Amino acid sequence: MPQATVDPFTICVSPLTMRFDDSELSIGTCFFWQEGDTKYLITNWHNVSGKNPQTGKHLSSNAGEPNNLLFDVWGVGNLNDRVGVCMQIERNGTKLWLEHPQYRGGVDVAAIALPQELGERVFPINSNLEHNIHTAVASEIFILGFPLGLNVERLPIWKRASVASEPDFDIDDLPKMYVDTASSPGMSGSPVIRRVSGAIPMKGGGIDIGPGSATDFLGVYSGRVVSEGSLDAQLGVVWKARVIGEIIKGKRAEGE
Repeated sequence: MPQATVDPFTICVSPLTMRFDDSELSIGTCFFWQEGDTKYLITNWHNVSGKNPQTGKHLSSNAGEPNNLLFDVWGVGNLNDRVGVCMQIERNGTKLWLEHPQYRGGVDVAAIALPQELGERVFPINSNLEHNIHTAVASEIFILGFPLGLNVERLPIWKRASVASEPDFDIDDLPKMYVDTASSPGMSGSPVIRRVSGAIPMKGGGIDIGPGSATDFLGVYSGRVVSEGSLDAQLGVVWKARVIGEIIKGKRAEGE
């Protein structure tokens, strides 16, 4: 069999299953991030809390809250070896994830420090980024996730989208923006990236013309804007990239 070629950003993303003990509550997406010597699992706050971040109400009809997560890790230096692992996110009633130090669950992103033995078996998405790419409204972007749990060899689907709001402005005084896409359950917690080839627009003006492509990380996808009526705007919410650093540096655990 010929050797497969996999995009370096594809391997930074994993399917995610939220469970209470052995009972599955929901599915979503996670990816990995490195800050200092520690690697983190990044996903949505609503995935790990089991609650609607706007209302605080439980998402599950039985008020279930996950106490462990299932996700994939790689063999050390071996992309042919990928296995599912279970990680506890609650210990003796204490939640083990970090939330935003100012907005708490109002920013729908959570970070969980990985044990060293698991951190050695994941690829952080921020290890190979070009941060100087200019992103404007209408720019093409990609959401890497698992819509309806769909995958290819347990690797994510690249869902095309476009930036729908001016990215330099926050919405509702929160660090988020809108994207134009039709999404599905299972994509909550997906990383959102910008990939540009050829003539690359740079921040501050100018064009970088050269071979290959450049990729930047824009944020964390957390689902569609839900209307109370029958119309669906087909807009999604992306929490801006900066919130990850704010969460990790803030070191605020859920409930503190």
